[in-house]
Amino acid sequence: MSNAHETDEERYAWHNIQQALLGSLEAAMAIIHPVGEPVDSCEQKVVDYLETNLPDSFHVYHNLELVPRRGGHPYEYDIVVVGGLSAWVVEAKDYRGIIRGNARVWELANGRFEHSPIPLVNNKARILKTNIVRYAPRLRDQDNGVYVDALIVLCDARTKVDLNDPQSERVIHLPELVSHLIVREKARALPNPDYGESSTICRMLDQWFGPWSIEQRIGEYIVEDSAVSRSKYCVTYPARHALLKGRNRVSLKVFQLDTSLPPEKLKRRRELFLREAEVLSILGEHPHKNVARCYAPFTWQADKIVLPLEWIDGPTLRDSLAEVVDWPFHRRLEIFRQICEGLAHAHRYKIIHRALSPENVAILKNGQVKLVNFKFAKIDEAAPFTIATVDTQYFRTADQRYVAPELRSDPHAATPCADIFSAGVVLFELMVGRCPFNGGCAIQPDTELKMHAAFVGGEPADIEDIFLAMCCFDPDQRCASMEDVLELIDAAVTP
Repeated sequence: MSNAHETDEERYAWHNIQQALLGSLEAAMAIIHPVGEPVDSCEQKVVDYLETNLPDSFHVYHNLELVPRRGGHPYEYDIVVVGGLSAWVVEAKDYRGIIRGNARVWELANGRFEHSPIPLVNNKARILKTNIVRYAPRLRDQDNGVYVDALIVLCDARTKVDLNDPQSERVIHLPELVSHLIVREKARALPNPDYGESSTICRMLDQWFGPWSIEQRIGEYIVEDSAVSRSKYCVTYPARHALLKGRNRVSLKVFQLDTSLPPEKLKRRRELFLREAEVLSILGEHPHKNVARCYAPFTWQADKIVLPLEWIDGPTLRDSLAEVVDWPFHRRLEIFRQICEGLAHAHRYKIIHRALSPENVAILKNGQVKLVNFKFAKIDEAAPFTIATVDTQYFRTADQRYVAPELRSDPHAATPCADIFSAGVVLFELMVGRCPFNGGCAIQPDTELKMHAAFVGGEPADIEDIFLAMCCFDPDQRCASMEDVLELIDAAVTP
């Protein structure tokens, strides 16, 4: 790496050595995978340089994001280079002049201070490697497995670097990039190199990465990161209100309208997208701690509807159940009680969730429980129009183990008893550690609904009775309301 103490003659002598190495390579160019568009001329310059100078045994992916399977924030990647059993995460920077700093902070030539990008790019490299070996466990081998590294590339060869950081060698200039990649790959000297394995890594990238896209501002909100999630109907971004200070983070759900639709269909689609806003607005007028809040929706760019939602900082119940196996009984029961209180609040305003499952229950860091994802909610008999109306097939492809039997043939037949059934299934899973039903369509009226004393430990026997009362296949035989369920819980834990 060139630094502030090198002379121009020394720096360009090293550059000439690198060019001699590049001259010995075949003329075939690297394979480019343009997942997204470069956001500036610096990124485009790096991509063009790699395409022209790397041999065709290398693959270059640019402008993408890695979306974790369990949700959470996607990680943005400027460039990922794959060659053989090696991969590099490359961040392109268009800094000029001289950069001074340490392992924590950089001072740029214009006097501005920034956090060192090295820890972040290192973390992205670790995440990439974790997902590669998860996709292909055979690449986990310490000596002959995949190698993933991180680099910061400076587009301007005249930029000087003076960093008091043991990892400063990760900062290189663009003319050094190709030779750095090739030398590092050859230096591994694997006993049985299999360059065909690069196709395995590429397949993983093709499956895990999506286009990098981010709007700096949406209405009065400033977008802070790339998309949190994407679905058939919308994209969700983390954002904050431009005029407010402090803790005002929100989730912006951006719905795209197809303006080519006939006017009547376009009108219905608009109503569809606003339904979740209407549901949450009704609940928001009477705030409840166990239901995610909604703020005023608005239109944007003529063809989009934006729904700001309360930012939920915590894992889903599904994630928590997968990671936590030693919750005491009282903690499991408290989570269930809060789920019931949130549903009871919704039912008081004639709102039926219809899609309750561990994926739609969030556990905040302070232990509070929030019901989320009301896109399938039914308001009342006079207003049944929801996503389930337009896309019944999508509704039925959801995890049917949590769907009340009466909703399978008719999603609009929902009453509060449908949510009670779903909550009963969640209760079983909280207490036993597994769902009582197997497969998407395994629920039959003759299914034996028993916990079989398979408790995690120490639960009152009445908990099984509560489960049975909530999960009767005949809705007329279930508990009549969530208030009744809460009374049963109180009776079960009272000596």
